[in-house]
Amino acid sequence: MAATSPLYNQLKAAEPFFLLAGPNVIESEEHILRMAKHIKDISTKLGLPLVFKSSFDKANRTSSKSFRGPGMAEGLKILEKVKVAYDLPIVTDVHESSQCEEVGKVADIIQIPAFLCRQTDLLVAAAQTGKIINIKKGQFCAPSVMENSAEKIRLAGNPNVMVCERGTMFGYNDLIVDPRNFEWMREANCPVVADITHALQQPAGKKLEGGGVASGGLRELIPCIARTAVAVGVDGIFMEVHDDPLSAPVDGPTQWPLRHLEELLEELIAIAVSFSDIWVPSKSWILKMFKGYSVTKKKEEEDILIAKVENPAVSDLLFNFQDTCFEAMEEGLGLYPLHRCKTIHLVRHAQGIHNVAGEKDHSAYSSEDYFDAHLTPLGWQQVKNLRNHVLATQLPNKIELVIVSPLLRTLQTAVGAFGGEEDTNGVDAAPLMVANAGNSDHPAISSLKSPPFLAVELCRETMNDHPCDRRRSVTEYKALFPAIDFSAIESDEDVLWKPSPRETPEEVAARGVEFIKWLWTRKEKEIAVVSHSGFLHGTLSSFGKDCHHDIKKELSTHFTNCELRSVVIVDQGKLGTDSAETTNYPGKVPQ
Repeated sequence: MAATSPLYNQLKAAEPFFLLAGPNVIESEEHILRMAKHIKDISTKLGLPLVFKSSFDKANRTSSKSFRGPGMAEGLKILEKVKVAYDLPIVTDVHESSQCEEVGKVADIIQIPAFLCRQTDLLVAAAQTGKIINIKKGQFCAPSVMENSAEKIRLAGNPNVMVCERGTMFGYNDLIVDPRNFEWMREANCPVVADITHALQQPAGKKLEGGGVASGGLRELIPCIARTAVAVGVDGIFMEVHDDPLSAPVDGPTQWPLRHLEELLEELIAIAVSFSDIWVPSKSWILKMFKGYSVTKKKEEEDILIAKVENPAVSDLLFNFQDTCFEAMEEGLGLYPLHRCKTIHLVRHAQGIHNVAGEKDHSAYSSEDYFDAHLTPLGWQQVKNLRNHVLATQLPNKIELVIVSPLLRTLQTAVGAFGGEEDTNGVDAAPLMVANAGNSDHPAISSLKSPPFLAVELCRETMNDHPCDRRRSVTEYKALFPAIDFSAIESDEDVLWKPSPRETPEEVAARGVEFIKWLWTRKEKEIAVVSHSGFLHGTLSSFGKDCHHDIKKELSTHFTNCELRSVVIVDQGKLGTDSAETTNYPGKVPQ
């Protein structure tokens, strides 16, 4: 069986939950792009991993007269534009086995509609794409059916599967949600998602003028179902969102208004976090602090997890000391040996000429005019301001190494912020930057009294078709930045940049994790890293899954130009570091 994908691992680890959200169906390119931007802004602000959802074809409409969408070819083109423009993973549904291969070229998650959750050929065809498969539980199915459906995906060689509760038929024209299903569906051994909008459908419950019926819904109860789901502890929330539900051509009665999305998600996060703060320490964290216990599951006690403490002394200590432990957990306190920590100062490059052009017209990012973009005059002023801050906080006395992405704008930012003074003669030592490097109209910068600089390709920007992210040859850079060490770059020419395919968010995140692990192997204890918004966001978003919501939000917020954030890498799992204990003293008896 293949390995799980980076996105699947990210969603499984998401705290308090991940979000699958968007309009029910693609109405137009303009509408979808606008909705994607607004929903991403909200999810980013709240620190929730987002997968954007919309359908290209609603094949199971109640009436043949109803709007279905633009079709697969046009719909996938529009979803691809969303993916590229807003750097978002995509989830969309399929109805026939023949659609899976083409849909898998765009979608990161392929969704199996509830009516088709048992269709083996469709499940296998979807699984063979290697994408994450989200299977909606049929309204007619017991939760146990999802265990078999998920197993069909795995038997096809794909471990990336999740299951989704979307309600159960209650008579002819109504659905109900049984909260027990959120727990029972975990028997499928995969993430459980709650569809909080379709679960409020009233199938064929709305009579139309002139005859016929359509599905109605109870939009006002969406928060009720959502609160229940996050309180139980689902892994993800699926919801359809529209800026004007009353005019939506499909499922308007069960689409949540965009204007109320942020406030609902804030409430759900608060509920999920509050339950997590109570439940996890009492059943998991506290128990893991002690040896000599086992956790068993007793069917006769309604599947309640029972902690059986084998050692009576540990049992007494555990439960008498529990309240004290809770107080420490609520404060978020933690102690780590200093030699298992490393301080990293992360910086995004200052304003480049591509930033100015791209903010006016996004298509400018594709122009060769901005190949390996250099800093603007404002960008150099930002560098000067950052340097003043660096000097005021005495960081030059602490930083042992500066790692920089090998692109002109990051190299200029790094030497300007962390390098020496202006180089007046270039005789005493090779300069970090020669005068007017990259059309900068800036004096040379000395390497004296500055930490060493190392160029590393692992921390480059998202690989895409933007010429501004394509680098020059190492030979050219060495002439412009003589004192920077480029020995870690294997090829003189840029062999990493390719016009397509674009590097996915999961691939950027995986590269970021690899970079952090590599940093940990370095002997230096305090390192500055000058990189790019996409790379820094992808990297930091991969961490902090077990942190308080405010910390996760801080980590996942995008960097502004020339912003500096300092973080600490902590080795909680003994990664094999050989970092020296520089301040510890063993207390030896004098000889």
